[in-house]
Amino acid sequence: MARTAYAAAAAPARSARSIEYAVFARITRALALAGEGAGGFPALAAALHDNLRLWGAIAADVAEPGNGLPAGLRAGLFRLAAFTRQHSSAVLAGRAGAEVLVEINTAVMRGLRGSAADAGPGADTGADGGLNIGAGAAAGAARGVTRGAGPADGAGPDAGKELGRHAGAAAGQPARRMT
Repeated sequence: MARTAYAAAAAPARSARSIEYAVFARITRALALAGEGAGGFPALAAALHDNLRLWGAIAADVAEPGNGLPAGLRAGLFRLAAFTRQHSSAVLAGRAGAEVLVEINTAVMRGLRGSAADAGPGADTGADGGLNIGAGAAAGAARGVTRGAGPADGAGPDAGKELGRHAGAAAGQPARRMT
């Protein structure tokens, strides 16, 4: 009995990065499956709602006066959250598909998986190895919106490296965790 009670406590703690990745992965998978018609409209609406809540939290975080990210990156993330809201409405109305939202989230996931390794010395990865979301994880996806290009611009095969460059550029900038 004592072994069972302590077994859960002995499990390794998850890093902020792995938690952020898991949230994006769960939501992105639901969006992808719902976009393919699995589960019908209720599943699509639920996946869009969860995605909007996630991007709403990111927008609220970067809008706080105490957020230490560079102003341009904060603005890009905020615009990306606004795009997500607008595109989600179009998806619900049947005027667009969820593919772009999946691509945006996938770009963020690539950054969460690779940007600390690619960022080099000084990247803001936090004491537990988790990458602060604004310091690079969503920067690649926001890059396209900031430049006025398509929102999926950061979702290419080198998105992880691009996200790593953004994380390295933000080194030394205090950032808030999104977990």
